[in-house]
Amino acid sequence: MSGMRPCDRGDRGDRTTVTKNLLMILAVALSLACLLAWAVGRWYCCWMWVGVDRGTYGRSFDFRTTGSGLEIIWITFQSDPGRRGEGWGVHCNIHRWARTEEHPSDWVRYGWGAHSWFETVNASGPPYTNRYDGISVPLWLIAALFAAAPALRLWRRRRRRRRLLAGRCAACGYDLRATTDRCPECGSPVTPAAASSAAAAR
Repeated sequence: MSGMRPCDRGDRGDRTTVTKNLLMILAVALSLACLLAWAVGRWYCCWMWVGVDRGTYGRSFDFRTTGSGLEIIWITFQSDPGRRGEGWGVHCNIHRWARTEEHPSDWVRYGWGAHSWFETVNASGPPYTNRYDGISVPLWLIAALFAAAPALRLWRRRRRRRRLLAGRCAACGYDLRATTDRCPECGSPVTPAAASSAAAAR
């Protein structure tokens, strides 16, 4: 790393900043999507199935939003030979709840729940049994978790700006009115903004 040019370090820092900004935007978008799904979950369901069906065995995840939470169900099965598999697949849609549909599932209370059950399927080919292992987590909690990192980053940026305007070190908050080079407390370089603020405060 000793042979790295300053411009290389600057380019890498710029890429890191862009990546962090994109991740923050994605986190905010996912948080808002969870809040929207929570708000309309009484009337609409967002559903997605991801898995593989090899005929004699299958593994899949089933995701669906309800008025109280996100239900995630792990589905597995094994079948005797003679059944034709459908391979890998991804299916998703948004549909309005029918009056006969259960939402949330009967094993969910206030968005929380965990349950396992079995179901025998007699469709095409030999019969087989699905095993379902489901959990449910409140959508508001998922939205809060996605929003935590952007909120923390925004708070840190506001704190950094307040410190710079007050002539203090952006990293530790030490008073910089007696120095113009580096912070005597943490060793961080003094930025021009902090130096000018500290000079004005003398």
